[in-house]
Amino acid sequence: MKPIAAVLLSLLAPVWLQAQSDDNPPAGCERPVAQLTSQLNLSTGINHFTQPETLYGCGYGGNSFYTTPNNNYDQFWKISTLPPDYTTRSAIPFTYTGAFLQTGDHPFIVCVNNNPLQGWLAYFGADQQCYNPNSTNAAGAQWLSVYSDAGGQSPDITSGTFSLQRCFSLCSSDSVTLSLSGMADDLITAVYLDQTQVFNNSSSICCQFSCDKVISISHVASLSAGPHQLRVDFKDTNYGHLGMIVMASISSTSNKNSLIKASEDELCGFITRPATGIRTSTKEKGSQVWPSLSSGSFRVEVPAGAGGSLLRCFSTTGQLVWQQETNQAVTPVQLDVADGQYLLHITNNLGTQTQRITIRK
Repeated sequence: MKPIAAVLLSLLAPVWLQAQSDDNPPAGCERPVAQLTSQLNLSTGINHFTQPETLYGCGYGGNSFYTTPNNNYDQFWKISTLPPDYTTRSAIPFTYTGAFLQTGDHPFIVCVNNNPLQGWLAYFGADQQCYNPNSTNAAGAQWLSVYSDAGGQSPDITSGTFSLQRCFSLCSSDSVTLSLSGMADDLITAVYLDQTQVFNNSSSICCQFSCDKVISISHVASLSAGPHQLRVDFKDTNYGHLGMIVMASISSTSNKNSLIKASEDELCGFITRPATGIRTSTKEKGSQVWPSLSSGSFRVEVPAGAGGSLLRCFSTTGQLVWQQETNQAVTPVQLDVADGQYLLHITNNLGTQTQRITIRK
């Protein structure tokens, strides 16, 4: 019979210990069992919006004709590859006004059921079925693009590959099934689970954005504990528009709770909460930066109780390009740096918060 103290200790032990495995689980597995699952939704765009104070529509905003900006990003997917000629180009027929992204950035969400996109993009519904344009069924996935309007109003970019990547983690080794259906504007060329290619398409088909062009994959793999990645390669073959949509899940074949639920993919090194428009919050209780897209002039506002703040601006390669100490609640900033994306770190009594800003003169 166990001593009473030993029984009480076992009852009071944290529940996360029950989730630990004997195969060296990664950091982040010290979490309640309720935050582990046997299946993860890896679909693009759904429930992955940032939540700024001003959330604009995610339709066709980002050019000089549809002037309402698109400031919706997917917090879980990131850009892993951009071709050399992804850059500012001539306006055909409208000037592109959205941010140009870099590898490591989160892609734009370009919503379906949202004029004028619903006139030409099929999508996946909440029931996992494919619906052709103009359907009113609820979406189960959204289109992602490296352009806020899905195209940049530009000529074809046929010389290279675009890749988007989604991270997920296991707390214990497991056999998992990847189920994926996808479309692209214009063509999905390959799908990888870690370094294993699970789909290859060498054709030059145009316009893979109707329900008769859907690709479907079911792949079983044995994965170790730790972070893993799903990558989708796609390319432009016609008329300059660009994007892809995926309805996907990863699930334990034995229904084992081995997968980590994550509100954001901090376990895999993602940069959380990208800049998403005018006056956005870097944390729910934290500081505000507006506008996030500027020629270099913007303001930083910290809440009461923050105390003095150290503002530091880094390039996406980690180089410190500017810093300033301030005791003000609202600090005007003037950055003299090259056009591009930067990370603004705000350090004060509330901790360190990070805001992505875009400079375009």
